[in-house]
Amino acid sequence: MLAKAVIFMNLALIFYTYAVFSGRREGLHRKHLLVFGIGLFFDYLGTRQMNLFAMLTEKRPNGTTSQASLHWPAWLSISFWR
Repeated sequence: MLAKAVIFMNLALIFYTYAVFSGRREGLHRKHLLVFGIGLFFDYLGTRQMNLFAMLTEKRPNGTTSQASLHWPAWLSISFWR
């Protein structure tokens, strides 16, 4: 289960990185927002897997940190495209 979380988080990193650097090089387009959204989705999946892993090992997950890590990129992408 933890391996899945690591894979999801690395995919999020790849998609985020592509969206940011490609957007800076080419100028921002809708495809960059889409790729960033895919990264956000993988970020959600990875965070969810880590929370499940924490619950199974009887460690209390930090819900505030988890929610903040997911809401911050979403807020940035929405405010950036206004």
